[in-house]
Amino acid sequence: MEKELGCEIGRGKAAKTVCGRGAIIMNKWRDPAASRQQRRYDPMATRLGVSSTTLQPLLQWLIKIDLTWTTNCSSLVKKAHQRLFFLRTLKKHHLSSDILVNFYRCTIESILTSCVTVWYGNCSASDRKALQKVVKTAQRIAGASLPSIKDIYRRRCHRRAKKVSKDSCHPAHGLFTLMPSGRRYRSLQTKTSRFRNSFFPTAVSLLNSDPSLFTSLQAQ
Repeated sequence: MEKELGCEIGRGKAAKTVCGRGAIIMNKWRDPAASRQQRRYDPMATRLGVSSTTLQPLLQWLIKIDLTWTTNCSSLVKKAHQRLFFLRTLKKHHLSSDILVNFYRCTIESILTSCVTVWYGNCSASDRKALQKVVKTAQRIAGASLPSIKDIYRRRCHRRAKKVSKDSCHPAHGLFTLMPSGRRYRSLQTKTSRFRNSFFPTAVSLLNSDPSLFTSLQAQ
């Protein structure tokens, strides 16, 4: 005759239930997001090291298993729309345009351009249109011109590429090799559009379009 013996040990927020068959059930307060991720569990995707739906690293960007960025862009647009409410509230209180622009750059632009050098190059046209629509809405509220997401992406790629090309200790420094003429970097060979639109090929092309950089290199 089997007996079920239950004992509950309460310490903090965890409880432990011990059954007669030796099974131990842990009952803890869990984060709802963690519970949703557990329901998405896919053994096949786990063996590959990614989730079947999305992969969310610590940098807070989302990439689907088919290497598209629609989920990431939708998440950023949603967060930005939530913060547009506060920008409209400041506008209703008749704050100056400079303050509204500063608020936009701190709370909305910082979200839309989070890790932008990683994902923007391979975004679809609809994703870029949705991102730029948020910028246009904020521009209309603030009453001042704001830089587009594409301009910010190109500026950050150019700035990061200059740092990598000058840092001989960087792992990717070897990708930035000068041609014998010393006036251009050697372009990276790409066979797919995904690789061609990624950071390093884009960075090399941006450096090649900056003549002032090679003038300073020749002066050195």
